[in-house]
Amino acid sequence: MAADVITLREAVPRHADLLLDTCVLILAERLPTLHGIRSSLHASVVSLWEFLHGTAGSVLSRDDSRAREKWLGRRQIRTVDLSKHQSASFRAILKLSSSPPDLADCLLAAEAVCRGWPLVTSNVRDFVGVDQLCIVNVGT
Repeated sequence: MAADVITLREAVPRHADLLLDTCVLILAERLPTLHGIRSSLHASVVSLWEFLHGTAGSVLSRDDSRAREKWLGRRQIRTVDLSKHQSASFRAILKLSSSPPDLADCLLAAEAVCRGWPLVTSNVRDFVGVDQLCIVNVGT
């Protein structure tokens, strides 16, 4: 069974907690739909590392990293550590031929699956092959 893809409008009344992909943190200022929602927004330590250090081989300057850290401090996004059940989900995802393309995405998908939280992303194609994952598409 492939991932379930829903909109943010569908997700908010059904889910109290949402896990944010790194791309959503990066694009948050341009995604007004995230402002004022009632669901709790969470960022995994994996997303935070990418957000504060850079993605796709790029490295942010200290000033850019500090600015992003201050920005996070002004938002009501809760940080979640890796859960003890994430390893089992991660191992299951690794066996999929359609697993996410990189390590960070695999870890995020595993965290979302083991917690039962939808993953909010604009990169739906990276996650659609993950069983039991609910994806919230905020594609721009």
